[in-house]
Amino acid sequence: MFSSSSSFGRTFIPVILVVVLLASCKVTLLAPYDEITDKTITEMQEMTSTFFVALESEPENTQLKYDNQKQFYQQLKVKAATVRIRNAAIDKNKIMVGMINELEANIGRLQQLHKGKPNGMLLPQEVKLLKETFETQYGAIIYFLMALKQRAKTS
Repeated sequence: MFSSSSSFGRTFIPVILVVVLLASCKVTLLAPYDEITDKTITEMQEMTSTFFVALESEPENTQLKYDNQKQFYQQLKVKAATVRIRNAAIDKNKIMVGMINELEANIGRLQQLHKGKPNGMLLPQEVKLLKETFETQYGAIIYFLMALKQRAKTS
């Protein structure tokens, strides 16, 4: 059909070969599912939910004052830093690292709000909004992890 000496044939055949090669290659734009990240995020979510449930159910409990909750914040921050560092070391994981960075920032904001209260206690209306915000954020991260897990099962 095309003579090998025609310029169209010399251009067209290599283009077809490149298209066929690219079509047969699997392009991965996201990091693979990481079970350790999944477990750590789930542990953090459980810790945070436990904290908010305690604040909701016993808003006057002096054990929930900031000074008595420093260990909670420290443990949560350590887990967040650990999972961020781990995910930063995984290739093609910019999305997850960004979500963890935002989670760390929100943990810091929560701590500063709690610490800044004159009596060391969060108000019930603050607890409700904060709980909803963290549930949404953890939900988005867990949803993303489940999508990665599902992708791993189907490939």
